[in-house]
Amino acid sequence: MNEMVGLGQVTWRRACEGPTFVALKAQRSRTVWVLMAIALTSHLGLSILCGFFRALMGTKVLGPLNLGYTLILADYVVVWTLGVYYLNRSATTFDVLASTSIKESGVSSSESSNVTGASL
Repeated sequence: MNEMVGLGQVTWRRACEGPTFVALKAQRSRTVWVLMAIALTSHLGLSILCGFFRALMGTKVLGPLNLGYTLILADYVVVWTLGVYYLNRSATTFDVLASTSIKESGVSSSESSNVTGASL
């Protein structure tokens, strides 16, 4: 089930050890960790505020809308913004590095698509 079609392990090792692929992994990892830290801080901060500062969360902000609901809506906005940022970063940076890495490794596009499709 986990066999590689059309490419040997030597080719994959060479492709994964290339400088562009290493840079891609490092940049993507850094980006994901930062975005995850922001999202978790937002979610956990909201949970802590709701749990320990109920009176503050009940403060009316605009008509029947209180601070708790406002922060929940803001949390959704934060998470969607992070998602859109990651999609944009992926399309402009990570996809370019991935294409460059494939070209540097000498893997043809038909070989890489065969392997990608088979390994899913």
